[in-house]
Amino acid sequence: MKTQMIPISAILDDTTYQLRDSSQGKNIPELKRIIGDGYELKPIIVMWTLKGYIIIDGFQRVEATRQIHSQNAKIGARVCKVSHKVAITMAAAANQSHGGQLEKADRKKIAETLLLEFPKKSNVQIAKLAFLSEGTIRKYRKELPD
Repeated sequence: MKTQMIPISAILDDTTYQLRDSSQGKNIPELKRIIGDGYELKPIIVMWTLKGYIIIDGFQRVEATRQIHSQNAKIGARVCKVSHKVAITMAAAANQSHGGQLEKADRKKIAETLLLEFPKKSNVQIAKLAFLSEGTIRKYRKELPD
């Protein structure tokens, strides 16, 4: 995927692919400092729709850029033309690519989201998509309503 600059104003306020709850917003002050120091952030990943762009990865980078440069700013993005199911798996994988330990609430949200999206996949298959253990997936599958 080639990186292109897209206007922040064209990014929809859609959190469909925000699979992290506990750390949401925690990195924004540091990202603002990095932007303020003139460094370029890693490109966000977005999905194009007829209504605008939906963030798959990069919610905090967008918010930090918005706070520093306003709605008129542009941000580096990799634009994907993918299905909803592919975007969900990309979002789950992106959380692992950032490094750091996921909070329990984040692991639960990722597991439950993938279990609901792919109910026929085995625990092992979901674990591979989520980058979580099979035991974690099994636990959350048992907690889902029938």
